[in-house]
Amino acid sequence: MRVFILLLSFANFYCNANPPITTSSDGNDTTGRKKILPLLTDTIETKNDSEFNIQIRASLGSGYQWILEDSLDNNYITLVRTTFATDSTEMAAKPDLQTFVFKALKKGSSSISFIYKRPWKKNAETNAERKKYHIKII
Repeated sequence: MRVFILLLSFANFYCNANPPITTSSDGNDTTGRKKILPLLTDTIETKNDSEFNIQIRASLGSGYQWILEDSLDNNYITLVRTTFATDSTEMAAKPDLQTFVFKALKKGSSSISFIYKRPWKKNAETNAERKKYHIKII
């Protein structure tokens, strides 16, 4: 019985000393540590002298949108246009769709990096979500 009480006391102490990590609304966990989001990477294969789309879900009503993080290698890719499709229903928290249309200019490879941020803010938050696409032009 003493062993059981001792084990129970130790388990109770351990659980209270190391509370589970939960995430707050600002993207940090409740212990004050930054939540690090992984860099999402995809590969797109396209033909030379053709247009291709990259569609990314966004919550445009929050002020956030996907923005090119780095300048494009204009020898291989150029941005043709960006469009936004908002959900016409009145469902809360329904994601919008942001579409980037690019044109492949010559055979080779390049990459496109996006960051999810508010465009009027000069610097992105340290835990901002990022996406990177490797483009192979054939």
